[in-house]
Amino acid sequence: MTQEFAYSKKRNIALKFYVAVFGFYILISILSSIPILLNNSNTLNALVFYDAMKRLLFNVFYIFIGFNLYKLIYDLKSGLISLIAKSSLKRMTNIWYALVGLLSFKVIFEFIFRYKIVVNAPDADKANELGYSTKMPIAPYADLLLVIFIVWVLMYVLNFALKLKQEQDLTI
Repeated sequence: MTQEFAYSKKRNIALKFYVAVFGFYILISILSSIPILLNNSNTLNALVFYDAMKRLLFNVFYIFIGFNLYKLIYDLKSGLISLIAKSSLKRMTNIWYALVGLLSFKVIFEFIFRYKIVVNAPDADKANELGYSTKMPIAPYADLLLVIFIVWVLMYVLNFALKLKQEQDLTI
């Protein structure tokens, strides 16, 4: 058995594990929303349904980011030097776009949910149980902003290293 075959087999096992775990997670999220769909007479259930759909969409963002991180890190065959490639820059760009989309989606959904859905709900006091009070300001998501900045810096450094590598290839 060659080293390349062993590496490929290990990578396929890790990918199958990743798909199984997150597939199971999404399946549980969908199955937990079914009772809420069937009993929509209660306004709390409607608010819980909106919250469950928000969390499901956030999970899709997280799975996309995790998959791109997996492809970025686990495809490194010869160490970190193989990270300097156009495919790695493309993966980092996909991660950055997904993070910016996640932040935008979170802020927009919070705004719509708090100031449009909860205000018009007949039993708006129940929204406080879910943590959606119209009196609280929308969170700044400082941790997500920090991650977006870190990924942007890593993209900048990776792009600079890629240009240096291309210059070195041209001069040799």
